Amino acid sequence: MGGGEGSTARESLKHKDVEKSMIVDFCREHLTENQEAFHDDKLHIVFNDAKDELEKTEEKFDVIVGDLPDPIEGGPWNDLYTKPFYEQVIKPHLKDNGIFVTQASDEPLKLNIEQLNSRIQERIRGDLLYLDGASIVSSTVVNKMIYTLLLKETQVLTGENVRFVYGHGLTKNAEE
Repeated sequence: MGGGEGSTARESLKHKDVEKSMIVDFCREHLTENQEAFHDDKLHIVFNDAKDELEKTEEKFDVIVGDLPDPIEGGPWNDLYTKPFYEQVIKPHLKDNGIFVTQASDEPLKLNIEQLNSRIQERIRGDLLYLDGASIVSSTVVNKMIYTLLLKETQVLTGENVRFVYGHGLTKNAEE
């Protein structure tokens, strides 16, 4: 969901066991940035709203990646960050043991650098330009204040209570 500049597709196609990768994006203009990914026969590109595309297909996927912009006030993609969207649109299109990946998680990392490097080596064809075990681990480190706040966070986004990011990482409820 969302093609961005194509780097997510490029990186997914490095996995040895990927048979097919699909980009669903409503914007044709920006998909010209990363030509490397677009020359792979395993990649299929669909220009449509990702939610609409999922709702009209019966296809099931091993992995669905939400490479989406952050929710912004009045943004058309805000519903893509809500519990109803995950339950009613994403879940029915995942195979048994399928996974949905998005850049919106605070799950603590449970693998160490060596374990991550080993998994990358086992699963990736070629080299990754930026990502290794150390960069993954370091990207999950937050200061004590943020960590304490995350432990207390229990809110689930439903559509009526969508939150937007303003300024320097401060969040504000949509209705404020």
